[in-house]
Amino acid sequence: CSAAAVATALGEEEPTGGWPASLDFLATCSEAEFHTFLAPAALMTKLTYTATWGSYYDKEAFNHTALPPGWELGLLEANPKTGGMRALTFLQRNTQRGVVAFRGTDLDSSGVSGQADLCADDVLGSGGGRPAELPAFCGRFSNWTLDYLSRALEFVEAAEQQYPGVDWLFTGHSLGALLAELVGAIRGKRALGFASPGGAGVLRNRTKVDPGAVPAWSSLILYNEWDPIRFKARGQRLGAECVWLVDAAPPGCAS
Repeated sequence: CSAAAVATALGEEEPTGGWPASLDFLATCSEAEFHTFLAPAALMTKLTYTATWGSYYDKEAFNHTALPPGWELGLLEANPKTGGMRALTFLQRNTQRGVVAFRGTDLDSSGVSGQADLCADDVLGSGGGRPAELPAFCGRFSNWTLDYLSRALEFVEAAEQQYPGVDWLFTGHSLGALLAELVGAIRGKRALGFASPGGAGVLRNRTKVDPGAVPAWSSLILYNEWDPIRFKARGQRLGAECVWLVDAAPPGCAS
């Protein structure tokens, strides 16, 4: 694609009234153009970690993070101190574009943030029901709290009500990418995520949406070549994937 196409998708030219209907233009972009489009979503995804409660919270880093030109942090956020699904909103008002960025798993199980995330991971992996065997600390959280998919869908509905007319793109990393592609598939919107474990099984078990009917380029997930989650996602992906190659394989991966 041309630089003009990327600029239009980012809202740097005349407003188009929303995101492109498909992300397939990214398949033919130059590397520079691809990174230009990708950078805002990557930065917003990073902020879901540093700007929400949990072991990665870093107020100083958040305060010194500049959003791309024309973008602003929305007033609506999901950031419960007692643990639960976390998400931020971002707006580019001149184009009526918005981004909902979902946070991934907090891996520090010593705190309430990580405990809730790890329990919610198991709940999603089980197809939505509460597994019989969960870590003991999961008992402190209600089924409602651990149902991150339902909370993510409610959050998006709230964003649509608070910002009528905005066209939403969903993004996130790991658990956040999974929520992004699931919400995108359910609501018929685009998702651009990083290292999702794949949502076909969850979509099949939790909704009436046929994973095979999800348009190929409505969702694009990016993976490091050697990311274990990439291999876990085989047979579970929704939409397209992009894999970036790593010059030197990590120890143990090349054998």
